[in-house]
Amino acid sequence: MENKSESEITKLDWLDENVRNYIGSIYRVQHFYANLTDIEQLIVIITEECKNACNAEAGSLLLYDEKKKELSFQVTLGPVGSEIIKKEIRIPITCGIAGEVARTKKPLIVNDVKNDSRFFSGVDIVTQFSTRNILAVPLIDRQRLVGVIEMVNKINDEPFTHEDLRFLEILASWAASAVVNSQLIQEKLQAERFATIGYTLTSLSHHLKNILTGMLTSTELIEKALTQKNYEIVHKSWPVLKRTSLYVFEFVKDLLLFSKPRIPQKIYCNLADITNKVSEFFADLFSNREIELIINISEVKGKVFLDPNGIIHCLTNLVLNAGEAVPEKKGIIKIESNQLENGDIVITVSDNGKGIPPDDLKHIFEPFFTTKGYRGTGLGLSVTKKIVEEHGGIIQVISEKDIGTKFIITLPQSDIK
Repeated sequence: MENKSESEITKLDWLDENVRNYIGSIYRVQHFYANLTDIEQLIVIITEECKNACNAEAGSLLLYDEKKKELSFQVTLGPVGSEIIKKEIRIPITCGIAGEVARTKKPLIVNDVKNDSRFFSGVDIVTQFSTRNILAVPLIDRQRLVGVIEMVNKINDEPFTHEDLRFLEILASWAASAVVNSQLIQEKLQAERFATIGYTLTSLSHHLKNILTGMLTSTELIEKALTQKNYEIVHKSWPVLKRTSLYVFEFVKDLLLFSKPRIPQKIYCNLADITNKVSEFFADLFSNREIELIINISEVKGKVFLDPNGIIHCLTNLVLNAGEAVPEKKGIIKIESNQLENGDIVITVSDNGKGIPPDDLKHIFEPFFTTKGYRGTGLGLSVTKKIVEEHGGIIQVISEKDIGTKFIITLPQSDIK
């Protein structure tokens, strides 16, 4: 489309060269405006086209801060452009030619700034630049001031013309629209971020509150029972306190593991040591509910190369979830493992629970996705997937309604020499 535009313009050789330059810039900006999704890049292109078509030494696009009543440089092109951005120069709308344009919302051509009382020399003093003449046009979108675009120093000591001004007004309207669209997008993204943060904090705090309530209740019961020397209540309450302590521990670990990338600390280890520790975690928890935890890893011979703590955390998360899904008294959870021909280790955690609905299955590894309401954080499976992928492995899930769910973890062993 751009080449076609340039071709059409060359046919207008009967027009003045400056007019052809204006038309060429308008064609190019229209093309970018219709096809470019990066709005910040778009306003740079618009400013550059204005600078080139107006034959100016420098060009700037300034945004208006309504609260502070000042203009700040968003785009600066020319010899001292980077210096202006680096020094974060801001211009109050009570001074300067750009300030006058912002206040009145009317364009200005000043071809002899040294003899104009409105000229603000502060930028020249800071940057050691010498301004001779200025063309400035307000950026207006639906009657609202967005900023100012200005061209500085017409090349060859020529004056800025009214043709330059009319051209600049055309592109200024596109620039204003682009800036407003960018601001609206940023505001929407910020609102969505705040909403997500608010929901997440609420969910996490409710989850933690529920766990701590269980701990507090157990502590009070144990304290009262010890005072009364009623050791039967102590024995009944102790597993609950131990279980809730485990939940807090796993909850905090999930938060820490989710918050930052981590390199697995792989070592040669026995898979049996890992599964034994997982089994110990759930001994009291599952015995009260008569859930059977079956471990069969006999097919894996010798040592494996992985991060024991990371895999323990993965299996703990998966077994915790399975424990909530299986039926009381008849729950069965299995941890099984085998070794593929290429040496890779496959660990499966399966249960005889109610299964995961198909609509939920595609979301279960997403951060903060949970079907447990305030009883879950939605972090466990996300962290599990993260740890497995940090090992270079993959995790898959198979689930059938009223039959159960199986998570399959494949861990490469190619690092073993």
